[in-house]
Amino acid sequence: MGLGTAGSDSVKDESDARIESSRRLSSIDLSKSSDPEFWMVSLLYPCLYGILTNVMVAVFNLIAIKVNEFENHRTQSQYMNRLVLKVISFRFVAVFTTLYYYAFFSNLDTDASYFRMVR
Repeated sequence: MGLGTAGSDSVKDESDARIESSRRLSSIDLSKSSDPEFWMVSLLYPCLYGILTNVMVAVFNLIAIKVNEFENHRTQSQYMNRLVLKVISFRFVAVFTTLYYYAFFSNLDTDASYFRMVR
């Protein structure tokens, strides 16, 4: 009988922890909602990133095709293998450039508060 209550206590503790964590996640600071910089960081920059990523991928695909045709491969399979390598590497650069920026270079400019959600 003691085991049943201990198990239900742990279930209660888990549900209390879940409720507390959901309260913390749902408590959004709405005092910044009138700040235009908040909306730029929240909406404009991610939209621009999504558009520019697609544009850069399209440009890199065209560059990869032109460079691959310039190389004049002997077989079709060699042509396709090299094209796939170029396209994947160009897409990797286009998609992950901003992550590298945030990881390694964003801390160098401490005055650029528009890169951060929290001041």
